[in-house]
Amino acid sequence: MPKKPRRHKEGRPTAELVIEVDRASTPGRVRVAAQLFAQLVQEAAPELPPDSFSMVVNNFTMRAALRGWDAESASVVDDIAATVRTPVESVRNSERCRAIARVFAEEAQPLEGSGTVLLASRRSRRRISVDATLLRALEGASAEPSPTQQSASQSRGETEFRTSVLRVGRTSEGSALKARIIVSGKPRDVDIEDGALDELLNAMRAGGPVQVFVKARWRRDGNGAFDIEHSSIRILRAAPARTMTGMEFMKHAPSLSRETSDDILDLLRESRGEHDD
Repeated sequence: MPKKPRRHKEGRPTAELVIEVDRASTPGRVRVAAQLFAQLVQEAAPELPPDSFSMVVNNFTMRAALRGWDAESASVVDDIAATVRTPVESVRNSERCRAIARVFAEEAQPLEGSGTVLLASRRSRRRISVDATLLRALEGASAEPSPTQQSASQSRGETEFRTSVLRVGRTSEGSALKARIIVSGKPRDVDIEDGALDELLNAMRAGGPVQVFVKARWRRDGNGAFDIEHSSIRILRAAPARTMTGMEFMKHAPSLSRETSDDILDLLRESRGEHDD
């Protein structure tokens, strides 16, 4: 016989995270919230049983809550809240938070600009608007380079991240070629391998993002987190980075029904001030 699902104990959940939209709770909006929660849980804690979490939806004004019912699931909910509150700090200290930042930036795009706010409870009851500023901060934090191997005080390894290429050339006569890219929010001149040169030049001319694969060295800062040593970065290779807006994502999402896709597209158009004639 199939195993019966575990029943949650009576009482309040251990932790809760809430998405609110000051609009009707339509199937499309509920689908967006459910997809966001499902992907966050899957990336952050794939080892936990599905019934460690529950989702509660308000039937009138849109309000969807992700609830954790034990210590492990509550920790995941707390990490989601912390990542949204302080993306850069959270990602620097946790690979789980890095995954959360990436998923939230991708999956919450249909909610951007629709008056949506996030309420993180248990540790904080601060409300945060889900807008372009938040999504850019989460995307940027998730793209920050991190070491692949760690030791007590330093690390060497390889990583990849998306960046813009501002310049490719020599910093002085007779010096080696370098690429000026954005690392930790600032332009940095870094070494490059010959195999990465063509793609970096193409990205510089096009003005678009590029995915760079680098080797580097990291050291611990005063708080115990790893910081990349910018002078040690060397680009091994590069590849085109495909960008996709929330509108493009919904138009090409094969897993959604036509009715659900149309509903979410209407929400996106409404949030951007677009109306059908």
